[in-house]
Amino acid sequence: ALRDAGVKADDIDVVSSGASGLPSFDRPELAALSRLFSEHTAIALPKALYGESFGASGAFAMLQAIEWFAGAPVAKLWRGVVERAPRHVLVVNVGFYGNVSAVVLRAPSH
Repeated sequence: ALRDAGVKADDIDVVSSGASGLPSFDRPELAALSRLFSEHTAIALPKALYGESFGASGAFAMLQAIEWFAGAPVAKLWRGVVERAPRHVLVVNVGFYGNVSAVVLRAPSH
């Protein structure tokens, strides 16, 4: 997703994780994100707020990122701090049957 978007890991302000509260899925995802992104990159856990919504999770996470671009607080964070509205958000979505997707969203230019 980063390569397709033409951005580097350091360009990502917030990662919207697909972590759902199931350790067998969450541990490997959070470990991979920790290897790719610095400890300063915020990692959000949106499903901790709205629960597991299966196929709709990715869409909910993208809608949440749009709100973050507009200045809504980024919550619930696994790690990191968000001091300003993000410019780039990586949305990761993990399905129960092993399908994983990721997309980079950019804030609209002003």
